[in-house]
Amino acid sequence: VETHDDHWIIDYHDSAPDSLFIATGGSGYSFKNLTNVGKYVVQALEGTLDAQWKEYWRWRPDRVGLFPEREHRNARVKYDLRDCEGWRHTATRL
Repeated sequence: VETHDDHWIIDYHDSAPDSLFIATGGSGYSFKNLTNVGKYVVQALEGTLDAQWKEYWRWRPDRVGLFPEREHRNARVKYDLRDCEGWRHTATRL
């Protein structure tokens, strides 16, 4: 998952600060760094992440819209599975 500014998000989500932890983002190449970023994710979960990194990787909805060219580039088409060929789920919509 790419973020709106190509930086990672390693933080708790504001709407559920005690239960929803997000470790994602970057420029789409974070998988290359999984062996390195894991220790920072653990430190964030344990509350021992250095303040500089905590600020840099914080949940930051305040930055949405500041990088429109990146946000447009990072946008992904979203599909409803019911509209995809080969999908056979017949459950009714809630």
